Amino acid sequence: MFVAIKQAIRTFFVLCPKRGRGFVALLLFLAPPLLGNTPENTELPLLGDHTSSIVAPEKEKELGQSWLRALRAQAPLLNDPFVLNYLQAITHRLASKSDLTNQQLDLVIVDSPAINAFAVPGGIIGANAGLFLHAQTEGELSGVLAHELAHLSQRHFARTIEEAKKNQWIHGAAILASVLLIATSNSESGYAALATTQAAAVQSQLRYSRRNEQEADRIAIGTLVNANIDPTSIGSFFQRMQKAYQYSGQKPPEYLLTHPVTESRVSEAKDRAAQYKSRYYPEGSDFYLIKARIETQYTRDLQNAITRHYTQLETSPTLQQLMTRYRLVMLLNKAQRFKEAETELLKLSHMFPNNLLLQISQAELKMAAKDNGAAIQILTPLNKIYPDHYVITLLYCQALLNQKNGTQALPLLEHIKAFYPNSPDIWDLLVQAYGYNGDIISVHLARAEQLYLKGASDKAIEQLQFARALVDHDFPLQAKIETRIQQIESSDKNLKL
Repeated sequence: MFVAIKQAIRTFFVLCPKRGRGFVALLLFLAPPLLGNTPENTELPLLGDHTSSIVAPEKEKELGQSWLRALRAQAPLLNDPFVLNYLQAITHRLASKSDLTNQQLDLVIVDSPAINAFAVPGGIIGANAGLFLHAQTEGELSGVLAHELAHLSQRHFARTIEEAKKNQWIHGAAILASVLLIATSNSESGYAALATTQAAAVQSQLRYSRRNEQEADRIAIGTLVNANIDPTSIGSFFQRMQKAYQYSGQKPPEYLLTHPVTESRVSEAKDRAAQYKSRYYPEGSDFYLIKARIETQYTRDLQNAITRHYTQLETSPTLQQLMTRYRLVMLLNKAQRFKEAETELLKLSHMFPNNLLLQISQAELKMAAKDNGAAIQILTPLNKIYPDHYVITLLYCQALLNQKNGTQALPLLEHIKAFYPNSPDIWDLLVQAYGYNGDIISVHLARAEQLYLKGASDKAIEQLQFARALVDHDFPLQAKIETRIQQIESSDKNLKL
């Protein structure tokens, strides 16, 4: 903790006074509702173009990307392409029905069973794996995501800066250290440090953020309705979380600490959702499959869990059987009992023949069993039908690269990179593809981008310098590399967390 505070103080004074205020406001946007209760004020500030004069959207994007790189460098992340692709699909479905003007979003999943979700200026949406564990329906998960999107669409970050300008934030360095601790899963120390340093100075900011929370709830309900998702989900999720911890004596989850839930807030969410006529809101099966994957991720006693799941299959209804059998497939895969896993997955595929996730899971099992040829046979036709699909492309290229086939994998990766330029996983596969093709300069360039996205700027610059040393008489490429080095140095100097 003291190391983080020391670094935060150094960074804070480097950034101040020109950039310090913006960073402090960013942190207050991410963490303010962590202290005790304050009276709620339902009067909302009016939105206007003046927010862009306070902090430009381009600056928000810059700040958000810097924060994301810092998170990748310090927090454990869940690198399951199935889960990330599902989160991308549901988030973009919601974003397309929201007030968000710039729908270019970067998503991240923290590898933690705790319940948490967050929105960071510049289009960053994050969630803990625990959000999937505790959400009972796709609607509940969507309600949380819609709430976070509302923070972005209403530019609560810029409005927080405007409010912060009325105060003198002398505790910026300590706040920065506290948020770093929280973001890197050392939440207990982070909350303690935050509570100790902010004291009474943050009370007005708390009241302001509570108004933002109420506004985000209202806008989220409208987004859910527009996306044809049950609007009552947001209130039911808040209420269930509140009741689960109200009388248990346990510490509330991080989500309830950063998004305080009061009785009036729950009631208002329910009343507002009730204004919409009751109708049928269809749900797909993918949410339950993704939930099952994450539940498997946190299962420790594999053998007992496998035995229990075999028993449960005998009495499970259809939807429950979908989750139970898919969990069993994942557990068997984790236990390296590949033949049994394939048998159970085949049964599921007969029950749900048109489910793409199940088809891709067949290739995943083949790759786990080191049968890359069979995986390629499954993925080749799928890639032709879905050439821009994140999971299919990643698995297909990984299977090709497992057979040292960089020639076929490279154009596929170059294509998908245009859709996901900030994916460290794609850059990692590009490193492998360039390596098998013998393009050492491109290996260094791709490795530099991967390292930069993971917050390792110094190592990224080192890779760029290696590439520059290998370039002979290609002056445009030399200039391009030199420009990239300068960009990273500038970004690291001005925005390093």
